[in-house]
Amino acid sequence: MKEQFKNFLEIKFKTIPPTRLAMEYREEMLIKLMDFAQDLKIKGMNDEKLIYNLALAQLGDVEKELQDFEEKRNASRKRRSLKLAAGISVASIIIVTLIVFFAVSFSFEDIFAKSWLILLAGFSVALFVALLFFSIILSGKIKKLLIRLTVAVPITLFITLIALFGYVVIDPSLKWYICFVILPIPLLLGDTIVSFIINNKLKWVKLLALVVLFFTLLYVSLCLLDLTPWHPSWLLILVGVLVDIIIAFIVIRVKSGKYSTHKDDHLVDEKYYSEWKE
Repeated sequence: MKEQFKNFLEIKFKTIPPTRLAMEYREEMLIKLMDFAQDLKIKGMNDEKLIYNLALAQLGDVEKELQDFEEKRNASRKRRSLKLAAGISVASIIIVTLIVFFAVSFSFEDIFAKSWLILLAGFSVALFVALLFFSIILSGKIKKLLIRLTVAVPITLFITLIALFGYVVIDPSLKWYICFVILPIPLLLGDTIVSFIINNKLKWVKLLALVVLFFTLLYVSLCLLDLTPWHPSWLLILVGVLVDIIIAFIVIRVKSGKYSTHKDDHLVDEKYYSEWKE
């Protein structure tokens, strides 16, 4: 009977590539079949043909099992490839960053006070690439969280680099701290865009919060830069609230319109027995 099981499994396993993992999986199935057949014999069953058929039946849909096995194997190979690509990419970026940093630093006098920005920029890109790769590799809630981090981290680093570059290279007397005052705007904007892409249930709430935040920080920034007076510029905040009311009204109307369009779909009416759309 063992040879019969082997022949059966060999035929079935020809539908997937002959890998070591496939061979080990085939061995596991053979052991499972033999153990099941032995249990039947211990219980007093002597009909070899019946034992054989019952053993195969308890395996279930072998074709589906092999298909799932191959999909998992391919997914595992893809994850390994992505991890390798992530490692090579991050290492390459760091090496190139260090080369550029030392080349610039030793090529110009008194440049060390500014060339460290190259390191910060390079390591920021490396971090972003690493987050990007791992957001692709992971799945489920962790993946969604990592996608949001993949957006938030580079935005924060980019704004920080702008502020540092302006302060160190352009003019330290300018109010570069404004970059950090407005930082919540691009952060919430990025998170809102991600929410719409992944269809998060709080996407509209985030959009409304973004509008108010934008007008509030716009008001604060303009006043800190002495471009507008604190009063009556605070009316900008009320403009944000008004825009929120308009957006909320439009969204509610659109959603209620969709509901009213489809609310009759489940009504019972005998006319549908013979009615045709065309």
